[in-house]
Amino acid sequence: MNDHLARSRITKAMTDVSDMDFLEAESRLDAVRLAVLADSAATSTAAGQACLMTIMAAGVRTFPHITLIVERDVELIRRQPGAVTLFELAGSLGVNIRSRVDTDFTHLIATPQTKSPAAVNFRCWWDGWNSGVLPSWDLRPAGESWHPLAGAFAGALAIREVFAMVRGVKAMKMSGNVISLWEPWVPAEQAEIGASLVHLARSALLVGLGHLGQAVLWNLALLPSRDHEIVLQDHQFAGPENAPTGLLTRSSDVNRRKTRIANKWIEHFGWRTALIERKFLPGTNCATDDPAIVISALDKPEPRRDILAAQFPYMLDIGVGHGPIDFEIGQFRSFRAGDESTWTDSEAGTDVHARLRRRAYRGIDACGAFTLASASVAVPFVGATLGAICVAQLLRLGSAKQIPQLFQIELTAPEMSSRGALSRDEPSRFGSRPVDLKAPTP
Repeated sequence: MNDHLARSRITKAMTDVSDMDFLEAESRLDAVRLAVLADSAATSTAAGQACLMTIMAAGVRTFPHITLIVERDVELIRRQPGAVTLFELAGSLGVNIRSRVDTDFTHLIATPQTKSPAAVNFRCWWDGWNSGVLPSWDLRPAGESWHPLAGAFAGALAIREVFAMVRGVKAMKMSGNVISLWEPWVPAEQAEIGASLVHLARSALLVGLGHLGQAVLWNLALLPSRDHEIVLQDHQFAGPENAPTGLLTRSSDVNRRKTRIANKWIEHFGWRTALIERKFLPGTNCATDDPAIVISALDKPEPRRDILAAQFPYMLDIGVGHGPIDFEIGQFRSFRAGDESTWTDSEAGTDVHARLRRRAYRGIDACGAFTLASASVAVPFVGATLGAICVAQLLRLGSAKQIPQLFQIELTAPEMSSRGALSRDEPSRFGSRPVDLKAPTP
């Protein structure tokens, strides 16, 4: 694979809606010089650190040239594999560190209370379960900063806004984009105020470890959780195209099983794991000692139907659009055992032959061009945002709260989400354990 095609699942968001080829699309991303201006409040709180970590992890996979502007190094609240401090993490990801803003940036993101120059494009913001991005002129301070998922969502959404500017498509509205992760289907100002003491199922099965599944693990690892177990299921090996899209995958992981990559990551944070390295087979039935909750993060409807037919007590499905128009649309479905499928085959449809006629696919051999045109658009910031919402809904389930049977969110306007009916009855706790989001690192 040519080097510039390794990022094809990101650049397809541009090539498949224009006359641009892959090399031109990648050059446009490489021309971005993103600076992230962080104040001391952001670097010392759970939300602030999660925001910066997510900006760096999702950002460098999209824009290679990122600089973190911060006065001093700090110890990470959630130590990352191979990194105890913020500077160590930045270095491991290839992010530059500076103490002041120079003039060689094209885009500038700031944290909520940063006293910054007028060149700021927008600010990350959070308050408890509320999270999003604000325009540069909105200087409201951050609210409660104990929730790491709020920081992660804000950081990922900020990368989304830069990506939208580079693509020349709709960015945030003038008043900003803020949602409640606790109840993202209602306006943030009307949402129930989520508690800091919540519950998470003692064990879960995660099927699918592509960019969505890895994003779920990224967000789970941000929680100060103890004594939890996750079963990881996937049959694939990581390819060159997975390193730019998966938050946990690095170039050195190519040709390793996705289960092993994910297992190494989540075990670092104290989770117990088990691995299943095959497809979820039709006719599989949930056994009495299986986890009560299964999370599916898959591309196609057929294996999702197989999982639903297995009769797990609860199934939470996370999906995303596949093409250059709908790749920022996320859908969440929840099922109790005995519910019927709501997927249609059209969700996975794609007009491959129309894409093959675009300039980007000329000069590529026929087999390679067809494979490339058939591949879905996948960008790490979409996975990171939807992963934060997914984990938030897992916390709702563990806390005996209802969640929608169908919920859809579009990152172009996340506050304009839509939902179907809430789950039929109040879910049980599924053997959940408490998670104190204000607790120190376990």
